[in-house]
Amino acid sequence: APITCLICQGGLNGDSICSAMPACGHVFHRTCLAAWLSCRARPAICPACRTPAPSPPLRLYFSAAGDDEQSDGGEDETAERSAREQRDRRASEQLTRALGALRTEEAGRRLLERQLASTRRRLAQAEADLALADQRAEAKVAGRIRELESLLEVLQPAATTAATAAISDESHAVGSVQQAQQEQLGRLAKELVVRTLSYTSAPPHQSGRRLAQQQQRSRLAIHRDRRFGSRGRGESADEH
Repeated sequence: APITCLICQGGLNGDSICSAMPACGHVFHRTCLAAWLSCRARPAICPACRTPAPSPPLRLYFSAAGDDEQSDGGEDETAERSAREQRDRRASEQLTRALGALRTEEAGRRLLERQLASTRRRLAQAEADLALADQRAEAKVAGRIRELESLLEVLQPAATTAATAAISDESHAVGSVQQAQQEQLGRLAKELVVRTLSYTSAPPHQSGRRLAQQQQRSRLAIHRDRRFGSRGRGESADEH
């Protein structure tokens, strides 16, 4: 059977300028198919099978007129080639998208690697700075300890000398007080001896009166000596 254009129902032969739908392979006059696809009232679909047309039609070239079997074989071959080209184009588009996604993923991976390397460098620098700060702090503390030890070595002899001098002064003051007390006791003993001798040599009628007077004087002297001794010890304590 002769090949006809399903749009105008005209025959398709070697003199016709034809186009085929890329998705399904149906063939039409080029002008008829262009007019069909340019109509905005309907979607871009095949007039024969209503298959969507995502890409422009394919232009076909017929050879010299032959028998019907050759014409039918050429139409089938054209349709198969068109379908194969469509599949190849879709596969190429999918491959392009996959390659784009792979490149994006690779770029992200490289960015993460650079960020990780930068973080590791900063961490290593921070650890080095911390170790250096610890060393400096330890050296500073050690130097301060040496300074204090040197100062202690200088001050310790002076403190020992001052303490020894203070003890010597206190011992001297105590010795002075004790000597004064002994001298006072000696004077009291002498006075008591003198008064006793005077009493024994006095007449009897004067003995009682002299004895009372001597006892009164002795009590006053002892009281005075005690006050003097207490005052001397207080002054010695105040001096120290």
